[in-house]
Amino acid sequence: KAVMENKADTAQRKVTDALKEKKYSVAKAELDKIPADSVYRSDAKAAYDAAVGTAATDIAEQARALELPHLDRGARRAGGLAERRVAQGPRRRGDV
Repeated sequence: KAVMENKADTAQRKVTDALKEKKYSVAKAELDKIPADSVYRSDAKAAYDAAVGTAATDIAEQARALELPHLDRGARRAGGLAERRVAQGPRRRGDV
């Protein structure tokens, strides 16, 4: 268990680093390495969901500025889903 948590801690730090660099696919890959029962999972998942929600909101704002309504709608929908996931708080074991 201690070895698993050590690896999960490393993966959580890599999630944080990837999010700072806006490398969402890298962050997701590292998040997927953290087991559902790890103490690090809920914090890493919340950080990922929040960052993705913020990115979707940013895209929606850019789409509005460029008058791209179809992109704006899709980004707002994605941002809303991420915001709801963050508001729901940590999920049960096995939920992603």
